[in-house]
Order: sequence, then structure tokens, then C-alpha cells
Amino acid sequence: MFMRILLWFAALFSFLSTNAQLVKSAGMAKNVMMGIDLSPQVQLDTLQPMEHLFALGPVDDLQGEITVIAGQVFYSKAFGDSIVTGIQSDLKAPFLAFSHVEEFDTIPIDLDVTSLKDLESQLQRIRAEYDIADTVAFPFLLMAQDWQSLQIHIIMRDTAEEVHSHDAHKKAKVHFDFQNTSGTLLGFFSTQHEGVFTHKGQFIHVHFLDDENQITGHLDQIQHKGSVFLLLPKLLFRDKE
Repeated sequence: MFMRILLWFAALFSFLSTNAQLVKSAGMAKNVMMGIDLSPQVQLDTLQPMEHLFALGPVDDLQGEITVIAGQVFYSKAFGDSIVTGIQSDLKAPFLAFSHVEEFDTIPIDLDVTSLKDLESQLQRIRAEYDIADTVAFPFLLMAQDWQSLQIHIIMRDTAEEVHSHDAHKKAKVHFDFQNTSGTLLGFFSTQHEGVFTHKGQFIHVHFLDDENQITGHLDQIQHKGSVFLLLPKLLFRDKE
């Protein structure tokens, strides 16, 4: 009996330890947004194995956005009203949230949200429904053929500025609105990482990538009602199988 209990605790410790490392970060969002430290903290192609990498953050020197899905490193830059998107695996970032995920479970859900806060609340309910501990940070994907309304921004710092500040950071965001667009939302959920890779008072950091790989950026607002597919790391459910 004692040995069985000991093995159970060992398995539980192993599960919690693994999940504690499911999401990692480099640098700190608050240091970048406040202009404290804009130096590159990580180079994407060092985060091996690349084929299992999911990540998001800004491009080095705040010259665009990075969205990584299954090892493909997409970047976007804004020039006036135009978005230029490409793939470049050796990009650097001043802060980054990232995870290596080999397998996902796909869960069909009905989403009804009119704001980013609604989306966060929906994920909170799903986390509780699937008994995911509130201390566990995790990546997620949301896929839909017809997102009704999305607003994203792409950070493009004025390289001539002498000092970067919170106000300058806000002004450096170039905003874009999209309606009835198909694509994927990549996000990271955590109640423990405010200022690290989520904004103060927020538990999610989300980027959008359209199905044509022509648009990617940081999600600011969302409005959608309908069926979508939620993908969560299979590792989260390992102890429940």
C-alpha cells in the first residue's frame, strides 16, 4: 500500500514538473513595453526541436511580429497600410513565449465572444472543465474558417527615437481590422506570467495567422459567434487517459 502511494506521488510530481515547463519564456514583456531593455533575448532557430515549436513575440528592435506554428517562423512588418509577411527561422526577439508540443487534442467548441476579455473567460471555463490546474501555463490554437471580426497590431518602433517608453510603445503599434477571415489564433494562457509574456491584468497573449500566411500580428480585439476548433497539448490530459 505504501509503495502504491509513493508511486502515485512520484507520477503526480512528474506530471506537474513537466507541465510547469510546458511554456517557457525569454525576456520580459514589461521590460520591452517600458523601454527598459530592448536587447535580443533569444534567436528562434536555437529553440530545438524546431518542428514542434510554437511561439510568439515581437521581432528584434520592435520591427514587426513573430508567430511560430509547428516550426515555421512567420514574421510581419507594416509599411503604411500594407503588411509584408515572410518566413525566417533565425529571427531574434526581445521577449518570447514558446512551447514545444508534439501532439494536440482537438476539441470542437461553440465560441461566443465580443472582446479579448471574453475569449480569456471562455478559456478559463475550458481550463476548469478539463481540470487543468490554474497554475499551469499552456499554449492553445483556435481555428475557424470565418472569423467574423479581428483587430491586430504590428509593432514598428521608430528607430530614430532616442528613448523608448510606454507611450512610445503604444504609438508604435500599427492597427489592422479584418472581417470574415479564415485562419488560426495561437495563444498562451497563464495566470502566473503577467508582465512576462502577457500584459498586466491579462492571462492570454494571442497572435493571428491567416490561412494564406499573408497576415500575422498581435490580436487586440475579437468578435465571433460560431463553431471553432480548439487545440490543446495532449500532455495536459496525460494523467486523465
